[in-house]
Amino acid sequence: MKKEIKNRVIIEDYEFCYEGFFSTLKLPNCIKIGKSAFENSEFYGDLKLPKCTFIGDYAFYNSLFVDKLNLPICEKVGNFAFYSSEFYGNLNLLYSKIIGKESFYRSYFSGELNLPICEIVDDYSFCNCKFTGRPNIPKIKKIGNNAFTDSNFTGILYIPECREIGYSAFKNSKFTGILNLPKCRLIGTYSLFLSKFYGDVNLKNCVEIGDNAFYNSEFSGLLNVPKCRKIGYSAFYHSSFSEINIAYNVELEPYCIGEHSSEFIKYYKNNDKKSGTYIWNGEMWEYKLIN
Repeated sequence: MKKEIKNRVIIEDYEFCYEGFFSTLKLPNCIKIGKSAFENSEFYGDLKLPKCTFIGDYAFYNSLFVDKLNLPICEKVGNFAFYSSEFYGNLNLLYSKIIGKESFYRSYFSGELNLPICEIVDDYSFCNCKFTGRPNIPKIKKIGNNAFTDSNFTGILYIPECREIGYSAFKNSKFTGILNLPKCRLIGTYSLFLSKFYGDVNLKNCVEIGDNAFYNSEFSGLLNVPKCRKIGYSAFYHSSFSEINIAYNVELEPYCIGEHSSEFIKYYKNNDKKSGTYIWNGEMWEYKLIN
């Protein structure tokens, strides 16, 4: 490697984009790596950036890092930043607020995920990773499409600040317990497909629930969706609700609420799709106007 790089503090956008390095990389004093800074290089081995706070889009796009990743104070990892690398092991990004689109697409992290202040995990960020256990993402606001598709999370899902869960975001995970998404507005198709939530469902701010979103969950009791505009096909397929609080003129797909879906859809339409509370009395649905 060229000697002048080792002690650099800032690597500018595109600065070494076409240099084509093929070596290990040590940048002990670097605090920022700009967009496409090392795109087209093929670094390998492990990566330690102990002082780096920012990694731009495509920064290491074609590099082939393996081993564990050490970014102890990094605040942002840009889109496609490590697209071709194959990191593994646990992932602790204690100060990262943004994980960009496809940033770790080919990595194989496993074990626990710790992103305590992260607010955005974008599309396909960790698509091929194999995380297990309970993710620590309490501040997350957006989880992109396929963000954690192949991970196998379990336990309680605690994301009280989340506004959006994308398509297939947690498709293969198996969360259990009570669902708590007080601020979520969009829940994508297949997003929590294999999870086994139970109890009431309170989605007071949700406007759309995609097809098969909670396919294997076994909710019962109350479904509270007062702002929802659409509930997709088989969204709550294995659930059995006794009370539904719903908005006016909601688009309801077949099997959307699980047991008694066809009866509910028919009754709701015959009741002019009025907002209010609908009660299952053991034989049929009844309407109760919201005060």
